[in-house]
Amino acid sequence: MEGNNDEIVEDGPVNNPYLLATSDSHPVIKLRPSQKFVRSLTEDIAKKYGFTGIRMQSSALFALPTAAEDYLVNVVKEARIYSEHAGHDFLTQQDFAMGVRVVGMGGK
Repeated sequence: MEGNNDEIVEDGPVNNPYLLATSDSHPVIKLRPSQKFVRSLTEDIAKKYGFTGIRMQSSALFALPTAAEDYLVNVVKEARIYSEHAGHDFLTQQDFAMGVRVVGMGGK
């Protein structure tokens, strides 16, 4: 599996699709469920703060799952680096916390 820089798991065959996250044309986060989630979330925010509604361009709804997946892939990559540095073969909560801290809200 060498040569593809987008792969999280580099050693051995990958049988679990959740262990392999790539930035190619096959996203892991599906469009329809994420759009429903975003619409539900924005409706809740609108109700909470007294807005009459929040409108979004369709291109923004298409961009959100891609951005979310990209962010999560970068967090997992960073967490894996910390896990390897710590000398264990699994990811811990501390590894993820450091990954989130390094990647931050702005992405990497």
